[in-house]
Amino acid sequence: MSKSLSDLLADSAPAPLPKASLTVTLIEGQHILDEIAELDERLQDAVAASRRTNASGERTGPPRKAGETAPDIAAIGKQSEDALARLAAFQVKIGLTGTSSGEWHRWKDEHPPRKESAGDINVTHGWCNSVDLFDDLGKYVSHWDGAEVPEGAWDAKLAEKVTYADRRALTTKVVEMFEQGVNRVPFSSSGSSTTEDSATA
Repeated sequence: MSKSLSDLLADSAPAPLPKASLTVTLIEGQHILDEIAELDERLQDAVAASRRTNASGERTGPPRKAGETAPDIAAIGKQSEDALARLAAFQVKIGLTGTSSGEWHRWKDEHPPRKESAGDINVTHGWCNSVDLFDDLGKYVSHWDGAEVPEGAWDAKLAEKVTYADRRALTTKVVEMFEQGVNRVPFSSSGSSTTEDSATA
């Protein structure tokens, strides 16, 4: 049975704060990420070569003849699996805890999205200034592999240990934690080129 109006009004417990989490890669694992990216590219090339097509699906040569050796797609796939298994040793789960909805809305009002900023479109979905939120991540990072993060530790030591791409992803995750993943994007690029700030490039 749902609570009555009187029960709801008498309930003094604060509303639960939004929470989210994301598995990120430490800087020490960047070389494995680079290896995986290279293997993915090789795999795409191998698949295209086996089909005698290019990336656009256009035929680049006659079909392979019977008995002709195809690129070893399975071997490349196995190398990718091995790299992913090694990457796990350099990954941690970051827990995020939000503020009240009122505080979040005030923060957004104080840090509005900038017109023609690709970072604000791509990273924060047009809800707010992506550079400011990127710099303010320490306000929301609450746990590191289940351990509570002391106040100030993210900015002082932890942030620099996480790959730049994943800090960007955490910035996006904060927005989605509050806005439930809804894309706002109140503006779009015009004929002029959009700019993406270095802090969110």
